[in-house]
Amino acid sequence: YYYINYPISKAAGPPYPYFGGLWSRWFYHEPVYMAGIAEAYAKIKKTDAFEKLKEKYNEDMENLILYMIKDTVSFIESYGMCNGNMDPAEWIGLIRIGQALNRCDYILDVLDRIREFIQVNFMFDGFWKETTLSYHDNVVKGLLQAFSRINKDSENILKGFPVLQKAMDITRRLVYPNGKFIPVQDTHLSEIHEVSDIVFENFLLPCSKIVRLAGPKGENHTQIVFLAEPKYGHNHLDALSFNLFSRGVEMIPDYGYTHTSYRYWTLSTLGHNTTVVDEKDSKNQSGGNLLQYVPASFGTVGLVRGADPFCYEEASVYDRQIVTVPGENGDIGYTVDIFRVEGGKRHEYTLNLCLDYDIVTSCSLNLDGYSETLLPEDVRYEKPMEELSKGYAEGRYTAYMFVKDVKYGSIENRPYLVSYVIKDKEHEGKGIHIHGVPSEGVLMIGKAPSMRDTRISFAYDLNDRKDNHWSDKLVIRK
Repeated sequence: YYYINYPISKAAGPPYPYFGGLWSRWFYHEPVYMAGIAEAYAKIKKTDAFEKLKEKYNEDMENLILYMIKDTVSFIESYGMCNGNMDPAEWIGLIRIGQALNRCDYILDVLDRIREFIQVNFMFDGFWKETTLSYHDNVVKGLLQAFSRINKDSENILKGFPVLQKAMDITRRLVYPNGKFIPVQDTHLSEIHEVSDIVFENFLLPCSKIVRLAGPKGENHTQIVFLAEPKYGHNHLDALSFNLFSRGVEMIPDYGYTHTSYRYWTLSTLGHNTTVVDEKDSKNQSGGNLLQYVPASFGTVGLVRGADPFCYEEASVYDRQIVTVPGENGDIGYTVDIFRVEGGKRHEYTLNLCLDYDIVTSCSLNLDGYSETLLPEDVRYEKPMEELSKGYAEGRYTAYMFVKDVKYGSIENRPYLVSYVIKDKEHEGKGIHIHGVPSEGVLMIGKAPSMRDTRISFAYDLNDRKDNHWSDKLVIRK
C-alpha cells in the first residue's frame, strides 16, 4: 500500500482519502508532528519573539502558526471516528495540542472518542477486536499513554473501564515462557516480553476463542495453543490452527507477521498448522466455535475441541479435537490430534516444523518421489514481488509454490513416524515425534521459507533476507 500514501491537497476538501496526509504519508501521523509545533509555539509565546518578528518583517507570525495548527486539527477531525488501531496515537497528539494551546475542547473531544472507542472495539474477554497481540498491545499502551497525558493519576480513570483491566491481562498472559508473544494472526515475534507465572497456566478466552492447555511449570514445560479466533482485521487464514511449545522451543510454530513479499505465505491456510480443503484458503470472519475444554494439569488429561463448519463451503464437517496426555513425570508427554473433515475432494493436513533452529528430519516411510514444489510439474508459477500479492500459478493454489524440494511417498495404509532433532547447540537434541495412524494418502516433506530473520528482529524483515533460512514443512495429502 506504500504507493497510495501521498500528500493531500487541503483544497480538495473532505472526505479525504484514508491514506495520505497534509504533512506526512498518513493522516494519523499529523497530530504528532503538529503537537511538536504547538508545544514550541507555547514556549515562544512566553517571550516577546512574535512581537519582534512582527516589527521586523511586518508579518503576524503568531497568527500564521495558529492557523496552521488549527487548520491541521480541522483536517484530522474531518475523518471522525475511525475505530482503528492507530486512533490512540492520533489522540495523544491532539491532547498535546490542546494542552499547548489551552484548548480544553480538543481534550474533551478526545475523551468522548475514547469512551466510544473502548465500548465498541474490545471483545468482552478483553481482546482488541483484531485479535492480534501486536496491535492489541499497541492500542492498550496508546490508551494508557493518552490517560496519563490527561491525568497523572490514570489508575482512577482505568477504574471506569473494566474491560481495559482484562486487556492488560491478555498482554501478560499470551506470552510463551521464552518471552515471545504467542503468534495470533499479525503478531510480531521478535520482541521479548516480561514473563511471569501466568504464562504457564491454562486459559480460555471465550470471545476471542483462544485456548491454552499447559503442563506444569518446569524445565520440560509443554503447552498447546488452540486458535479459533474471529477475523476483524490483520487476518490470517488459520482455521482451527494450533501451536506447540515445549522445553523452551516453539516445536510446531506459526510464522507471525511480515511485510516482505512472502506475506501471503504466512497468511495462507497452508502456512499454518491445520487442514487445507480443495486447494483453497479457509474463510470465515466469525472464526470457529469452541465445543469442549478441559484444562490440563499435573498427571491428568487436557482437552480442547472446536469446529468451524463455515470456513469451507465444500466441507460439511471441519472439526478438531486435541488431547494432551501426561507422561511419566506428570508433564504433557504427548498430544493426540483428531481432525475430522467431511466434504471436498482433497484434504491436506499440514504442520510447520521448527522455524528458529536448524533441524534434521527423518521419516519411516520411503520418500522416493520428488517434486519442485507442491504444484503439478506442468504448472507455471511466479512468486509475488510485493507484500500484497499472492503470486501467480495458472489458477492453482498459489500457496503451493512456497514449498520447494518436495520429497513424497505413499502411506499405503501403514503407520508412520516423522521426527526431527534440533542441531543448534542451544537446544541440541530436542525435538518431536509425529506418529501417524494407518490411512491412505501421500506424505510430503518440503522446504518452506522460515522467516527466521523476521522472527529475530523487525529490522531484518526485508526482502533481501527472506530467503536466508528454510524450514521443513509436513503435508499429508488425501
